[in-house]
Amino acid sequence: MKKEEYLQVLKNKPVEQIPERFRPRWKHTPTKAIRVPDEFADQLLDIARRLDSQTLSPEMLEEAIAAKMAETKKAVMAEVKRLNAL
Repeated sequence: MKKEEYLQVLKNKPVEQIPERFRPRWKHTPTKAIRVPDEFADQLLDIARRLDSQTLSPEMLEEAIAAKMAETKKAVMAEVKRLNAL
């Protein structure tokens, strides 16, 4: 099926009537392709899927990021203090 035909199928039918193979896999659409370092790709996709399925709320993600940043800052400050003591 050509791209134009595919778009026409999506445009004119409710999701329930679209053949399974053409249904979007994400609940939140439209989607966007992004480039990220390979090292982070799997983790970021996992986070995105959890946000999309609502098993992870944006608030929970923000709290986890803030906690990790605080933990990292504390570790960096401890290392700086240790190095200054040498």
